[in-house]
Amino acid sequence: PDGTYGVLVVGQDDFVATLSHYSANDRSAFGVTGTIGRGETVGVIPEGQIGLNSTEEDIGITNFSGTQASVLFSFIFESGTTYRTRVNVPALGRAQVNVEDLRNFPAGEAYSVLFESSQPIVLTLPTQVFGEENAANFSDTAFSRWSFAAGYRPASGNGVASYLRLFNPSVSQVLVEVTMHFAGEGNNAGTAETFRFTINARSVLAIDLHDLVTGTRRNSAQTYGVTVKAGAPIVAYQGHFDQSFPGSFGTLGTPLGGTNPVA
Repeated sequence: PDGTYGVLVVGQDDFVATLSHYSANDRSAFGVTGTIGRGETVGVIPEGQIGLNSTEEDIGITNFSGTQASVLFSFIFESGTTYRTRVNVPALGRAQVNVEDLRNFPAGEAYSVLFESSQPIVLTLPTQVFGEENAANFSDTAFSRWSFAAGYRPASGNGVASYLRLFNPSVSQVLVEVTMHFAGEGNNAGTAETFRFTINARSVLAIDLHDLVTGTRRNSAQTYGVTVKAGAPIVAYQGHFDQSFPGSFGTLGTPLGGTNPVA
């Protein structure tokens, strides 16, 4: 029958699982890696787009345990305000939060989505961004260093967008360094430039990566990678859209360094 569902994959040995989804009606697709085990009781994703580049954002929740899960969602905005809602997910069941339908939701500002659950759950956040569908998993751990490999800015035009979302789970401000690593020409070594930002306590910071392409680099197309180093563990996400495909992706970075739980 038609309907929504979650998937639990169990193997005799260690393995990696991914999910690919395509909708012919929407002409959209996304892919995500699986969540390890049967889920987590806390997690966050720094991506939130309702009222900015998205009109539709659906959080899918699956509870693989034999007990009902009570899940508190906190939408933590760049301005420091928080919107909360609670969802009960039945044992061995599924629920969904349609963010655009939440009553009096303060759309139009960047936010992170933090959940705290009474039982381990698995979540995925598909969001319509720039007319395309992105999806990413939640992280239960903050790290002091994150890396991203894929960035591109054309010499002219507005057909490509690339941004960072950085979530600070701590109760104090955090200083971060964002380093742009630009590819060299031919056999020449690449170059780098570092920028410093401050993330307020329990808040998210949105950064347009194209604003960090400076000087004469703005006169030519640039490919780059990004590293984010923080004075205390954070969670980092990159979103990217390219109109020439058209297509987009959104992903958490590769984490390293010191760790802290996100809640």
